[in-house]
Amino acid sequence: MWNNSPIFRPAIATIIGMVGMNFCLQYFHFSILYTWGCLMLILLLLLTIYLYKSSGKHVKLFTVVALSAFSIIGALIMQWNYLMVEECAHVGRKIRIGTAITNPLEKEKWWTFKLKERDGGIDMIYLAKDTEKHPDNIQIGDSIYIISYFNYPTSLYQRKIEQSLIDDRNIKKEISKKKTKNRVYNNSKISINHHGDKNSVVDTLKNHGFNLLDKEFEGFKRYLFYQGVSSVAFSSPYAWGFYYADSNAINVHRNNMPFYHDIASKMKNKYKMAGFSRNSEAIIEAMTTGNKSEIPTEIKTQFSKAGISHVLALSGFHLTVIITFFDVLLMRGLFKRRWKKITALMIIPVIWTFAFIAGMPPSLVRATAMCSVIQLALVIGNMQQLKNACGIALFAMILFNPLHIMDVGFQLSFLSVSGIASVGLPLCSWFRQKVGKWAFITDIISISLVCTLFTFPLVAYHFGQIPIYSIISNLILSLIATVFMWTAVMWWIFVWWSGANSVFTWVLDTLASFMVKTSELIANFPFATIQFKPNFLQVVFIYITGALVYFFFRNRKKQYYVAISISLLAAIGLHFI
Repeated sequence: MWNNSPIFRPAIATIIGMVGMNFCLQYFHFSILYTWGCLMLILLLLLTIYLYKSSGKHVKLFTVVALSAFSIIGALIMQWNYLMVEECAHVGRKIRIGTAITNPLEKEKWWTFKLKERDGGIDMIYLAKDTEKHPDNIQIGDSIYIISYFNYPTSLYQRKIEQSLIDDRNIKKEISKKKTKNRVYNNSKISINHHGDKNSVVDTLKNHGFNLLDKEFEGFKRYLFYQGVSSVAFSSPYAWGFYYADSNAINVHRNNMPFYHDIASKMKNKYKMAGFSRNSEAIIEAMTTGNKSEIPTEIKTQFSKAGISHVLALSGFHLTVIITFFDVLLMRGLFKRRWKKITALMIIPVIWTFAFIAGMPPSLVRATAMCSVIQLALVIGNMQQLKNACGIALFAMILFNPLHIMDVGFQLSFLSVSGIASVGLPLCSWFRQKVGKWAFITDIISISLVCTLFTFPLVAYHFGQIPIYSIISNLILSLIATVFMWTAVMWWIFVWWSGANSVFTWVLDTLASFMVKTSELIANFPFATIQFKPNFLQVVFIYITGALVYFFFRNRKKQYYVAISISLLAAIGLHFI
């Protein structure tokens, strides 16, 4: 794998540096100049080895130092982006002025949307519900002012600092109420005699007051941070309004709406006018524009339990369906080599347009970049392996935005593609030699099995459950979702013809209802999911065990028995610690 796809080596080293720096920044901070200094020392050592190497024995040392340099570069990029998001967290500000970058979403007690401030910081705004005033008239591109009555940063490190300040203020108030005889104020520091115990006061306040470090929503807070959201602000239903740059004008509060949001909103309006059922409209909007906010929570839960959430989240699966559709439409398989190159060049802008309309989510951008590399390989006549394309796309994305590597969807997508490239494709080739014309069935089974095995530890780590019937559900619903996507493309091709469009609307409605009912049926099977939430070290040892099993089947060496046993026992033992 390493010899055939050398791009993976610097990519993995860079990821290790990013993950390590991300872990460090959650607990302590240090100047970015220190990281620069480490990078300069590594580069100086690399240059020294290169200039004074006398034979091939220095090649391994040179490789190790070079990969260490990539690791430091990854750490530097992560630190820079991490601190940029933290610096945009305006803790304690009472008024926020910015541009709405998402439409308001109605929750049980709140309206939520994202606001991009003038300095580039992004805030998640929570507006309390009210029966009279609704923020549903806010659209993407509107200039909004928000008066927040409470807010907190999404960064764990900043929340620890802010919580300590809150505790200190509350301790002073609590102790002043007790009116103890001996109180000493020295530059805002308080010393307490035997009449008041500081630790007991802190515990009382944390139990009865607000705790920024509450672990109940810690995962969601970190998710917001890695999405670039600097802080969360809460406000009343009347403490907001449109911000007018010119008091003499009326409609100047709206900025230029991003082009892809404009297209997505027009597509949404078309779906509303077509007469789809509520669930069908939500599913088709999710699978064509990437907006999953309209899908009911119970349907999302059903798809998650059935192990087919990837059908609703735009990813490489949808791009594969679109590419296959255009392969059939352009009849690429029936023509000569030159026409195949032309069609490959035609498909590249089509898939990037689809990604652009969907708002460029990380998982879809990664898949689009990978597919583009494959299509370019067809053009130049030297078809690279899938893992090369995946490595190039991965390296480009983590350099563009290192926070993407902490996104769950990106992680699952990368693991799926890595599994397909390293294990899935060889397994499919082996089955083709055995079964012949029925290879398409074994291909579906093999790919589903590999994707499930490669992602289940991470799914269990993030969501605390493992879908048991995901292979069965993927076999059924992946085929239905493929037909659904093809029909959606035909719906847009014939949107001008009401008769044909009505037929495609009925087909989409039927397919969407079938997917919902099938996911509900599978989710209600006995033991549909296993509740299992491993810790980080367990996940590491599970993947190490899987890698050792893979190498054992390739090399058949007996020493792998001992390594597999030790790794497996370590994973099991950590569960009881």
